[in-house]
Amino acid sequence: MSNNNDNHSCLVKSYLAQAELRSNEISLLASLEDNPQEFERGHTIVGQGNPQRKLYVVSKGWCFNYVHDHNGRRQILDIHMPGDIAGTREVAYNTSVSALETATDCVLCPFPRTKLNDLFGNSSRLTGIFFLISMRRESILMERIVNLGRRDAFQRICHYMAETKDRLELLNGHEITRMRQPFTQAQLSDTMGLSEVHISRVFKRLKDSGMVSIDSQYVEFLDTEALIDAAQFSDHHLNVDKSWLHSA
Repeated sequence: MSNNNDNHSCLVKSYLAQAELRSNEISLLASLEDNPQEFERGHTIVGQGNPQRKLYVVSKGWCFNYVHDHNGRRQILDIHMPGDIAGTREVAYNTSVSALETATDCVLCPFPRTKLNDLFGNSSRLTGIFFLISMRRESILMERIVNLGRRDAFQRICHYMAETKDRLELLNGHEITRMRQPFTQAQLSDTMGLSEVHISRVFKRLKDSGMVSIDSQYVEFLDTEALIDAAQFSDHHLNVDKSWLHSA
């Protein structure tokens, strides 16, 4: 089995963070990234309602899924970072139930959903990890629903920053004090269900509070404990139980 993940891709690292993997399992995962493609920021990878039979490994950059109503108003659902697989929700359908767009310049690796048969057919452990990560994503979406329905504007932004920090730390395997925040205020508005004016006011309040420093596309964490308290944030939905995974 392999524990040395220094030279592995973000996808493989995210799976190694859940369990030890054999070399053949690592090779199966790595094969999902055989077709890397570069996309510029703001590119629509797939539109809502379009035919869709692929998934996308995010190798570099950030992208997001969103849905829009008949008036063109948008709600951002999923935020994907390096190591994520975008499109798992669409596996059950022939057309995409949400759109996928790049938030930054990205390297995405598309692969046909039929390749999941190789993954699931050859390794029960990879199947279990895939399920774990998918359920974590659903829990993140559940927290976003709570944000929209029960938290005020300041709590929503604080929760987003605390959660994003935790997600990046899970990926990198160590604590971070500074992170990229590539979303525009319009995109944050579509994520948080707030106006751009409201987003701007919250950012000013956050900076004045001394919890964070926001500079261009980066956030520096100055008082993480205060941020977590303000957000009423708990990381319970990110720390999945791995004890049941097949170890053979």
